[in-house]
Amino acid sequence: MTLVGYARVTAQEQDHDLQIKYLEDAGCQRVYQDKVADTKATRPEWERCFNSLQRGDVLIITHLDRVFRSSKHLAGIAQDLTQRGVELRVLDQGIDTTSPEGWSFFGLIAVIADFERSLIVEQINDGLAASRAQGRKGGRRPVLDAKQLARAQELYDAGDHTIAAIAQVVGVSQSTLYRHLATKANSAKSEAS
Repeated sequence: MTLVGYARVTAQEQDHDLQIKYLEDAGCQRVYQDKVADTKATRPEWERCFNSLQRGDVLIITHLDRVFRSSKHLAGIAQDLTQRGVELRVLDQGIDTTSPEGWSFFGLIAVIADFERSLIVEQINDGLAASRAQGRKGGRRPVLDAKQLARAQELYDAGDHTIAAIAQVVGVSQSTLYRHLATKANSAKSEAS
């Protein structure tokens, strides 16, 4: 049985010292460490760590968020570890899958994390629905306001200016201007039908 540690910090100015101390105090014979600024960034040392794990090894981390990005990610890796015969210890949360109680606690945390995520999604959707009911809509503000669009249409209809010149006058790109002029032309066609 090999105790394998993994440490990760999220900002370049942080260091792994405290995590490594905890992992070494827990008896880790090997410790892999990543410094990544973004949770979606690749983690080459995690890949090396994960691929090095053998049946009977114990993966030790200080906190769940050092490895797992979501409850779905947690469930997938947990299943993979189980199939490979690798145990997991999470020091800060007292998780130790070498016992049945530890696996139960780990599963409970995964369920709670998934429930929490579902609540957040529900709250966001409720907030968006409430905003729509009050006449607000989400998304970016339009690039062209009604006054700018009217000015652009007036210059376009006069036929004295190029699209490039009109776009420069109203302060947008040519493609944005084409899209808005086309939208106005299409809505005028729809109203005439």
